[in-house]
Amino acid sequence: MVRSRRAGVSLLELMIALSVIAIALLGIVGVLLQTLSVKEANREQQSAKTAATRRLEIVRTAAQSDFATVAATYAGSTFSVPDLSNLATADKRGLGTVLIDSSNPNLLDVRILITWAGVRGDSRYEVRSMLTR
Repeated sequence: MVRSRRAGVSLLELMIALSVIAIALLGIVGVLLQTLSVKEANREQQSAKTAATRRLEIVRTAAQSDFATVAATYAGSTFSVPDLSNLATADKRGLGTVLIDSSNPNLLDVRILITWAGVRGDSRYEVRSMLTR
């Protein structure tokens, strides 16, 4: 008696094919999640950069009009950054701090520091500028 071979896919072949597809899909989902995390980290960094630059421009403008009182007015001052989160602040927003070294009467070393709780943990961004009389 001659047996004819049936055309089709066995259950074992089907399970192997589905396993390969599942592993590939898991890899794609992992890459997608990593991409979203990087995108959010970049957004946070850009928000911090924008906030720091804006505050530096405020200090720079004040220095142009009244250089002598800038350090007393802005040194140690803080401000919130609404696009960032920080659990350590009362309003849960990112925290910006203005640091000014005025040891030289004709030169101000201005640092703007932004801290926040980001998708990659505690994060910080700093911008620094020298202002002259």
